[in-house]
Amino acid sequence: MLTGTGKGLGQVLGNIYWADAGDGTVNSAALDGSNPQAIVNGQDDPIGVAVNNGHLYWASSSNGTINEAGLDGSNPQTLLSGQGAAGLAVDGSHIYWSIEFSGAGTLGTIWEAGLDGSNPHMIVTGQSDPYGVRSTAATCTGPAPAPVWPGSGRSGRPAWTAAARTPSSPARTCRLG
Repeated sequence: MLTGTGKGLGQVLGNIYWADAGDGTVNSAALDGSNPQAIVNGQDDPIGVAVNNGHLYWASSSNGTINEAGLDGSNPQTLLSGQGAAGLAVDGSHIYWSIEFSGAGTLGTIWEAGLDGSNPHMIVTGQSDPYGVRSTAATCTGPAPAPVWPGSGRSGRPAWTAAARTPSSPARTCRLG
């Protein structure tokens, strides 16, 4: 599941997660609002909560960090520093964030890094005030269709088509985040 907004509300596995900048906490509750609790404390203006694959991600706007913990708040750690993130999203392999305020050259940009914080780099520039970020990459299960070569395509290049699924082959399903 792919989540992320500027203000920090995400959901996964029957829980909601949000950041409370006033209290300096990252919180969780059941989808019906029952059992609300702070799961990470002592954060500097947490914002932009996102969840994925058993991990919780958030930005701290005051100190410019992007952080990660287990969905229960266990093992919190800083992945990136100096970011000034205003919005945060994750997919199966990357963290994405917007920089609404920061130093010259990074203001108004969207960035990407590996889920472990590796290889941070700018992917969108020239935005006036980016805030929320959302990724809608597809998550697919089952075998990919095998390509077949039915003949030549335009410009002398081969044309690819997907092989038909037989009744005995497993289905491939894809879900947008």
